[in-house]
Amino acid sequence: MTAHGALLAVCGLMLLPAARAADLTGEELLSNRGFEAVGPLGTVVYAYKGWTVANDLVPGGWAGLPATAEAAIEMVRGADAHSGSMCMRIRSGTQNPEVFSEPFYPAGPGFCFRMSVWARGSGRGSLFAYEYGDKGMGGGYVTTFDLTPEWAQHAGVCFPAEACRQIRFVLRTFPGSTADYDDVGMVRLSERTVTPELAGELLNNGGLEHESPVRDDWLQRLGLPAGATRPDFFELNGEKAVLTMVHDRAQAHGGEVCARFERTAEGGWLHLYTPYGCRALPGVGFVLKAWLRGTGSAWLGLYDAAADGTPAEATVTVDDQWREYRVVLTPALSAKSVRFAVGTTDKVLWVDDLSLTFAPRAAGSGADVGRDPDME
Repeated sequence: MTAHGALLAVCGLMLLPAARAADLTGEELLSNRGFEAVGPLGTVVYAYKGWTVANDLVPGGWAGLPATAEAAIEMVRGADAHSGSMCMRIRSGTQNPEVFSEPFYPAGPGFCFRMSVWARGSGRGSLFAYEYGDKGMGGGYVTTFDLTPEWAQHAGVCFPAEACRQIRFVLRTFPGSTADYDDVGMVRLSERTVTPELAGELLNNGGLEHESPVRDDWLQRLGLPAGATRPDFFELNGEKAVLTMVHDRAQAHGGEVCARFERTAEGGWLHLYTPYGCRALPGVGFVLKAWLRGTGSAWLGLYDAAADGTPAEATVTVDDQWREYRVVLTPALSAKSVRFAVGTTDKVLWVDDLSLTFAPRAAGSGADVGRDPDME
């Protein structure tokens, strides 16, 4: 096989009146969006079980997933809130504590949800969605973000699986972080209204700054040393090649970290790819961007760009200078979701600052014009 062909319920705390079911594009779903309504934890067993709860106060209409390691919530009152008089502060230990909307919100084919939050702090936070269907619960990250001392808005679009019937909005905080959250939002949209601007960046950790251990089977297959790491939210595919995470601002294109691929034998190749698919919208292309340098050529592609798993792909020529490469690839109409991939069959490739976004819809496609609800 060639390198190009290798493809690889929660119980409630206290219920506030839920937002009206969204029948119109752009209707705000969440209640108590600024966490201004608070109340005592009381005798509820499930909500915030195992948490440290400051002043016995929690936000109305929101619940905390039971935690076993140093999760804490504090309702912070004062002028430091993004707006209003209150914000919610989450401190995490070794887990990813979650605070989620109490009501379920209906989902169905052809619809998606734009989720947003204002946040500040240290460490990392995320928007996450739980999906519920006839065959159980699933879910995934909508967007992850580095927390900064100043308030910043973070947003992304959740495309539920076809079998999803209901979703929940979730704030998930990464281990070792302190996050202030305020002014959350979730708008139900027709997929036909989604523009590249609304969807934003579709990759998590595109700058490769955060890492996770390489799975044991890939350590052995690629001959990597014990303890080797890969970029968080990415996996490896290949043979007769190695990946090194380089921690050197002088060598990276941006930030502190970049990835270096090296072929170790004839016929070797290596891909870095996203294991979780991104929804393919009929007739809509994807813009793939990567900062690359190295020898020979590099490969940018979309796994699963057709129902039979065939990738869409492009080959670019690289040299010893960091350069941004941009390709536009459109999946077949049979594709349900795609996975970003970048790799090499040449000797050495350096990779940094990856990006995946939707391409603008073709003129005359009949798509509705999307709008940004935060601008209204």
